[in-house]
Amino acid sequence: MKTKTECPKLAALAEGCNNGMSNSYALIRCLGEAITELSPGEVRDHPAVKCIVGHLSYLIGESLGPTFKAMEAHEKWEKEEA
Repeated sequence: MKTKTECPKLAALAEGCNNGMSNSYALIRCLGEAITELSPGEVRDHPAVKCIVGHLSYLIGESLGPTFKAMEAHEKWEKEEA
């Protein structure tokens, strides 16, 4: 799994979501760009992606947000060093 320093756009977007980013249009556009930092096989299980998609799901009224498990994994990923 790529580290925070290997995918800075994705890391910044996840941080924005954790800080309450509320523009779903901008979030979707930025996610499209940030996801290019990962290989196709990494997307499904990447903690930042789960955090972002969970937040987006909340913004569009489809869930209560990222799961506790997703947030824990994201927090652990944030602390990892390259």
